[in-house]
Amino acid sequence: MLYDRLRRNRGYIVDPETLEAVKGVEPGTLVEIAGTVEKNAIDAMVDYLDAADILGNLANMDEQMTHQGSTSRRPRGSGAGKQKREIQNPLGKIRATIDKDRKRTPISNVLLRCTVPNNITAVVTLRTENLRDLTLSELHKNSVRVLGKVTRVIGAGESMSPFENYGMALLPPSVLSTAFNELIKDQAVAAEFSEVEVHGPALQVLPLMIFV
Repeated sequence: MLYDRLRRNRGYIVDPETLEAVKGVEPGTLVEIAGTVEKNAIDAMVDYLDAADILGNLANMDEQMTHQGSTSRRPRGSGAGKQKREIQNPLGKIRATIDKDRKRTPISNVLLRCTVPNNITAVVTLRTENLRDLTLSELHKNSVRVLGKVTRVIGAGESMSPFENYGMALLPPSVLSTAFNELIKDQAVAAEFSEVEVHGPALQVLPLMIFV
């Protein structure tokens, strides 16, 4: 009903369809844009670490099954198996640290690769209290329309971090890019991370409605 009322009363919603139209948008403007959603690089890294952990657990299970017969012949006093289990997975430590950082803030940004207006990236700020556990994964790579208020206009020659509310945003972009590129080299898991800087012209939008 709210959307219908806003549409019926012209002038409330701006539909920027071109790059030039985006340049004329000011903070506070209510806009409707469309495109494909991508998780920011930090949220995508958590997915990668979860996948790597799952594969690691499967590999350990396979190893245990392979050596099941020889294990029964080991001396009962051997503590090697117990010591191995007590070693904490380093990827698990990294994942826990990043997740703790994410939970400090009530918001999470996603990237919208706009088709309307074409070839523009919008940083869409979502409140985590409104997200179910799978919402980000459901939105990721899906085409959506977003009705929201512009909170920032990133002009040509300017940039912003797509995860500026996370502690890792304090690291230099070059350091972050190197870290993500090192992860991508691992052929065990197909990893794909979005950029660590969004360059203008671009918009940051606080969504009122997201239509999937």
